[in-house]
Amino acid sequence: MLLGLGLTLIPWESHRQFVRIYRPGFPGGELKDEPTARTFLSPDRDPLLRLPGVRQLALAHRDLTRWMTLHFVAIRQEEHKMFLATAIKEGMNLRQLRERGMLPADTYIAVDCVGAIPYYSELRTLDRLGLTDAHVAHSPMLREIMAHGKSATLEYGRERGVDLWSIDPVHLILPTNSTRMLVAIKDGFMTKRPYYAVDVGEMGYLICLLPRGIEATRARLPGVSIFSFGDSSFIQNFIARGRNSYQESLAVDPWNLRAARNLGYLMLLAEDYPSARHLYEVMTQYFPTLIEGHENLALCDDMLGDERAATAAAQQAMALAQKAGDAAAIERINARFASIRGTGGAPDRKGGMAGLTVPAAETGAARAAR
Repeated sequence: MLLGLGLTLIPWESHRQFVRIYRPGFPGGELKDEPTARTFLSPDRDPLLRLPGVRQLALAHRDLTRWMTLHFVAIRQEEHKMFLATAIKEGMNLRQLRERGMLPADTYIAVDCVGAIPYYSELRTLDRLGLTDAHVAHSPMLREIMAHGKSATLEYGRERGVDLWSIDPVHLILPTNSTRMLVAIKDGFMTKRPYYAVDVGEMGYLICLLPRGIEATRARLPGVSIFSFGDSSFIQNFIARGRNSYQESLAVDPWNLRAARNLGYLMLLAEDYPSARHLYEVMTQYFPTLIEGHENLALCDDMLGDERAATAAAQQAMALAQKAGDAAAIERINARFASIRGTGGAPDRKGGMAGLTVPAAETGAARAAR
């Protein structure tokens, strides 16, 4: 009976409970950010798996599944299928850019997860993880993740003549309304990294490093506009395009939390605190237990000079963080709002990006790549 359960019920439950949205390294790589990962294959979800004796086996299987997928081992076919769909789309978009003359036919790109991208794009591609590159394959291991343990260096990319070095592990092209785009913006803005954006119209932006340097790349790619992340005109253009997109999404579905969070981030980035405050006020009404909503509402009130309202919102955020046992949020809230609680901290009034919490992205692949 136990053998029958192991060979039929658990695999069926693994398929039935698997998420329908692409989550890299699910469930192990998503335990921190995704509630469905924490309940995936829990014996409590099936009456047979709750039986004495069977429960212990089911728990052991669940724990091993978490450990293996955290290391990108035993990834289910559902995830591979969803990832393939993103890779095909990426490859086809790059091919369109090549066919339009925006990218030369001999453009050399570098990404982590090549898969179908070179096949559909027909662009020369450096596999940064070394599965198809002998130099990288013989380099030292950097992390214990199956097929993701090694990584090419930017210097090696420069030696090979790579034109576009993707910042995202997989996607060179990021839509304007992509959470990954927001993460890239914050990383480049806060760390002053030499990130560049290539405007590719309705597709969004091609976000990358330029191993050859900006002047050589502009000479190689005369059919596109290349902007530095430090260019204020690029940031303003990105904010305007993203803001319109998220507002349209919320007009259709006011419960779209991802769109609301990302729109709030853009408003704070633009230092439009009145608009951001209104959004976070509405967001906390729709999602009263969202720590981030109360936290950024406090930030808006603080920047607008309403210390009393800021204190109340910060206290609410702290209460929610403590109830959830979110140690990172507790530490962050304490650090950000020490001054308005009168505990002697220096006021953080740098605006926009100061202490800003970025909306959660699909971080499993990013963690693997890093």
